[in-house]
Amino acid sequence: MISGRRGALFVADILLIEDDPSEAERLLYALRKAAFRVAVAENGEKGLEKARGAPPDLVVLDLGLPGMSGFEVCLAMRKDERLRTIPILVLTGSSDEAACVRALECGADDYVCKPFRVAETIARIQALLRRAASPPAALPEKIEAGPLVIDLAAHAVRMAGERVNLSPVEFHVLCVLASNANRVVSRNQLLDAVWGQRREVTPRSVDTYVYNLRLKLEKDSRRPRYLKTLRSFGYVLDVEGRFNEDS
Repeated sequence: MISGRRGALFVADILLIEDDPSEAERLLYALRKAAFRVAVAENGEKGLEKARGAPPDLVVLDLGLPGMSGFEVCLAMRKDERLRTIPILVLTGSSDEAACVRALECGADDYVCKPFRVAETIARIQALLRRAASPPAALPEKIEAGPLVIDLAAHAVRMAGERVNLSPVEFHVLCVLASNANRVVSRNQLLDAVWGQRREVTPRSVDTYVYNLRLKLEKDSRRPRYLKTLRSFGYVLDVEGRFNEDS
């Protein structure tokens, strides 16, 4: 059970999209043992259908699905108004960093490489649910930085008055940057603030989240006005125009 927006405790609904019966059965058993309610789909098309019919609290998604790939499922969910803020944990059979980064670029919030360890996978699911259920600690109800307004209670972001839809992890990364507007935040500071001691999240993964945020916030992501990368230092939400992008 998870503390969060539904009261003191709630039982989370998990949608598991996995085509390998043995892997699905193994994870299904572990999730139910951890007191989650679980629905299972054996391919991407059925997974999306189930998600749209009854949006879950979190999706566990295999990338190597037949037909519609896990990457395509991620993209479809992030384009769907009802599904775009649901946390996605992807399972990948590849330890290739490029595949993991691609999953993050498609909208995944975290990844686990097969063969996965059940305890670690459950811990990651619980962390994503906690992150999605409540705003970052020690922040005000609303953050305003130039044209950017973040309503933490409503989990809503507006840039120059226009709604910006973010994944849960993107939202938390932006909260850290916005609460430090006009100050450089290093990659390690972001890692500590968003992921804690989860040091397996690589600096390149952080770059991917910032890149995705830039695509959503900036009119011209190649010449960013606000969200800038400073080589060898980190990132800055520059609402005063004091920094030059140099990455």
